[in-house]
Amino acid sequence: MKELAATRGADLLVVDSGDMHDGNGLSDGFPPGGVNGHETNKIFARMPYDALAIGNHELYKYPITLDVYKNFAPKWNGRYLTSNVNITMISPSGQVTNVPVGDRYTKFTTAQGRKVTALGVLFDFANYALNTTVQQPESLVKEKWFQEVIDEEPDFFLLLGHMAVYEDNWPVVFAAIRERHPLTPIFIFGGHTHIRDCVMLDDRSMALESGRFMETVGWMSATLPSTGKDMEFSRRYLDANRVTYQASIDLYHTNTSVTTFDTPEGLSITRSLQELAAKFNLSSTFGVVPKDYYLDRVPYPSEDSVVSLFIDKVLPVVLPASNPERAGIPSIILANAGSQRFDVFKGPFTRNDEFIVSPFKNSFLYLNVPYGIGKHILRRLNKFGAFSNSVADDDAFVASRYKAWRKEQYESFSGSLVDDHGKPLTLGYVTKDQCPGGPGDDTPHRPIPIFDAPGYVGHSNVIPSAANTTMIDVIFLNFFLKDIVKAVNELRTEADWDVSRWMARNVTVDDAALYGNLESNEVFGNTMVGLKQPQAKPSRRASVPAAEKKVDERAPMPMVVEASQDPARNNPPHVSSIMNRVPSALLLVLGLLVFSTGILSDFNRISSMFSAQHGLQYDSSAPHGTATFETVPGYFVHDEPALDQLALSPPPPRFGLIDSSPGYWTKFKATVKKLNDEAGPSCSYKLVFIGRHGEGYHNVAEAFYGTKAWDDYWSLLNGNGTITWGPDAKLTELGIEQARMAHQRWVTELHSGGGIPLPTKLYSSPLSRAAKTLEITFQNVTHERPLIMENLREVIGVHTCDKRSTRSEIHRAFPEFNIEKGFREEDLLWKPDIRETNEERDARVKRVFDKILQTDDTCGWLLINVASRFADQKALDIGIVAHGGIIQSSLRVIGHQPYPVMTGGVIPLLIKVTYTS
Repeated sequence: MKELAATRGADLLVVDSGDMHDGNGLSDGFPPGGVNGHETNKIFARMPYDALAIGNHELYKYPITLDVYKNFAPKWNGRYLTSNVNITMISPSGQVTNVPVGDRYTKFTTAQGRKVTALGVLFDFANYALNTTVQQPESLVKEKWFQEVIDEEPDFFLLLGHMAVYEDNWPVVFAAIRERHPLTPIFIFGGHTHIRDCVMLDDRSMALESGRFMETVGWMSATLPSTGKDMEFSRRYLDANRVTYQASIDLYHTNTSVTTFDTPEGLSITRSLQELAAKFNLSSTFGVVPKDYYLDRVPYPSEDSVVSLFIDKVLPVVLPASNPERAGIPSIILANAGSQRFDVFKGPFTRNDEFIVSPFKNSFLYLNVPYGIGKHILRRLNKFGAFSNSVADDDAFVASRYKAWRKEQYESFSGSLVDDHGKPLTLGYVTKDQCPGGPGDDTPHRPIPIFDAPGYVGHSNVIPSAANTTMIDVIFLNFFLKDIVKAVNELRTEADWDVSRWMARNVTVDDAALYGNLESNEVFGNTMVGLKQPQAKPSRRASVPAAEKKVDERAPMPMVVEASQDPARNNPPHVSSIMNRVPSALLLVLGLLVFSTGILSDFNRISSMFSAQHGLQYDSSAPHGTATFETVPGYFVHDEPALDQLALSPPPPRFGLIDSSPGYWTKFKATVKKLNDEAGPSCSYKLVFIGRHGEGYHNVAEAFYGTKAWDDYWSLLNGNGTITWGPDAKLTELGIEQARMAHQRWVTELHSGGGIPLPTKLYSSPLSRAAKTLEITFQNVTHERPLIMENLREVIGVHTCDKRSTRSEIHRAFPEFNIEKGFREEDLLWKPDIRETNEERDARVKRVFDKILQTDDTCGWLLINVASRFADQKALDIGIVAHGGIIQSSLRVIGHQPYPVMTGGVIPLLIKVTYTS
């Protein structure tokens, strides 16, 4: 765009008005010992800004301000502007000194030769960290240095800063300059209140504020005529998405196409964002959301409300689980609605989403009080109004201004609901500002609905008819502890029944105790109740005409692949959404363990399909008998109907075993032994751990392009020029880390609850992502040599990521693994135009279960003679490792309810096996 402007004799300046910290995992997901925003600042430093200003979120914590002062501001060579923001430092001579975080001002000449004087001014912010200071704008303009800076007249003044353009202190700064220079153009770029707004303080100035969260790019254009002549201004609010940037109309667009839009530096920045997301493990997936939940677009309470989801479905599950000793005590849970910050969108819910949706870190406390007091606390809190502290006041002001702005749009809208072509307008902002020239929105929208929610919300599991004297736990966030204490004491005083026997005195803040060990920003990650994984349709393709596919397989991944005019979706997708949705395999089972990368379908079909052409034979004969398999519920969290939508990832404590009392593994093993002792000779009980392998590069690509585009085109290729996924896709760094997490869980459980039994046999798919996951998971845990088996591989055909390496390559990569007899050097099973179906997958899973449980030594790969030892080896535990497809097929085979097992997740199953001849 700068180049395009230059061809027209114009200058294009790019500015940022502050707040580069807080709000998503890229800044907030730093590891212990790090500093918020340190890594993202490195990426911001590569942007072509002409000037930047500091925001209040750079000042809440001194280490962040110090990092900006030392490592970020110097990169801008004087153009990171902090005219009224200082930091206290120790000088080289040992003296305490107060210095600007960046530079107070800058003067520069544009490419077209125009002289600019620029300043960066923060609003009158009072809640800055110790050893930082913010000077009031009224005092700033009286400083000698300020007067000297504005004394020389430039071609225009550029004022930027994190301060609202309406009803704030920009007029103070403006007036000081205008008093000296009555006709010099003044351009102001503000921020902070999250709205789109424009004000003209006179006919030779414009002040623009450009929304929030990178939903909007503000555009201001002006002519610079000779002194005294009229100026022409225009402004636009651009939805921040790829469609907007690529549009071929008007001056401020790039006039590019899909193939010419990306620049080498832009693609490099995209890769840096992806690498940072992987480094911070932001794509770690907690669960899958079946639909959108909205913060304020729907009423509270309602089925689609994030607040309802949080208070009614999430907290009632995670809080009792975090404090089993008090889980049986009737309780009322209270939270402030403002603890949730953003919508929850359909699809994988990742660690990055957790930072965005529920960023505030607060502990859960409780008071044990009579129900006659507790049942009235919520109403009393809402009578008080939202709790007030210094930081909350800042957030509350911004939230109230933003909501009032949106509500005015929604309630006063009387425009058309369709565009000029008769198509329905998408949801978005409908801006009415104070600048002339018609609507400023670049893309017309219909307004987003907005509804109020109470300041506080609650959930009770107490029987409404309970007596006033029933003692209950009132569980709440420490954020509003003082208001809780105030409410309880007021209600105790006002009670019209004899409360003194149950509350002898007023409570104090010291009476509140910690309830469990969860923080409020962790609860979505600890359970995804109500968030059920959708069942994907299997990919079935008789043939794929490659000639129809014309896209260059070297095409790199763009940062934005789908644009929406809904501002809630206008941002480039969070990097986590590019890096997640990882169908991975880690199937661990006690006694025997099999690692497989995917779907175990019917090998009879595959054998017959290829044998005529290749003479390839597999032993697919039926075992000595068959068996039926039934799930035995009641021992693990995923067995419970109320929890059937909780996704396990990463492996949870005890692998989800409900019993957490001392010696839990010892007691569980005794339970299984008793079941087997009491069973007849044709029945036994097996414990099976099913999991998923770590993230592979093919998973990254599918998540990025979407399943349809992946199945239809990208899966047929070996890569896209940026990453390679075929043949035989490898683990990403995140996938390796997921395997390490599984390893750590096994190590932990070996030394907990009496010790989890180790698998006595390990089996692996020939695909490297499964073998590598197994290798990492059991390193120094067991010395058993895994056996690689051809028929434990991923779905065969079409997808290049599922074509295995040669036998020689596998042996070189995994020299400590055994390889089954008859394993061919080349992959003769994989074909580019035939892929197995969902039904075939279920049939194969059933046959695999039959074979593992009933095959004798003649099979050549199962090293324990299971069939001859059923009478005295009923408790033999079986291990299988597979993808999500094999897991869901396994659940269907044993009659278990559907259950999403996410990346790195492990799902234990107690199975009753009944043998038939």
